[in-house]
Amino acid sequence: MKVLLPNSFDLSLPPEAGVTWVTFDVNAPIPEEHRDAEALVVWLDPNATEHVAQLPQLKLIQGMMAGAESLHATNPPAGVILATANGLHDATVSEHAIALALYLVRDLRIATEEQHNHRWSRDRIFFTELRPGGRLTSLLGAKVTIWGYGHIGRHLAGMLKVFGAQV
Repeated sequence: MKVLLPNSFDLSLPPEAGVTWVTFDVNAPIPEEHRDAEALVVWLDPNATEHVAQLPQLKLIQGMMAGAESLHATNPPAGVILATANGLHDATVSEHAIALALYLVRDLRIATEEQHNHRWSRDRIFFTELRPGGRLTSLLGAKVTIWGYGHIGRHLAGMLKVFGAQV
C-alpha cells in the first residue's frame, strides 16, 4: 500500500512491510507516479480537495486534526474511510487554552509591560483581590463554559478544575 504524507510537518516513519511512505508537496499536484496511492494523510493541506480528486484508488484519508469537518470538505468518493487524530492534540491544545486564560485573568500583558519598563508592582501581582469590583483576576472559583465537549474539551475541563475553576 502506498501512503502519501504531507510535507506540512516532519513525519519520519520506520519502514513497514507492504507499505511505501511517500512525502508529497501540499502546494503542488500529486506527481503522476504517486497517484496510485491508497491512503492520504492530511495536515495543513490547502489543496486537499484537489489531492483527493487525483487519487482514483484512494481508500483512506487520515487527518491529523481532531475533527472530521475538513476531511468531509474534501468531497471523498463513497467508500473512502475518513479517520481523525482524535485525542492526539488534547494535552497541547488544553495547555495552550490554560496559558491564554491565565494571560487574560492575571493581566500578564500589563505585567509584561511593567517588566519591560523595569517596574515591579508587588501589590498588583501578589496582593490582588480575587474579584475586585466583580472583575475576574484568577481561575480560582471562576465559572468557565467550554463550548464543545469532545476529547479536547474534556481534557481542558480537568485542567481548569485543578486551577479551582467551576466548569
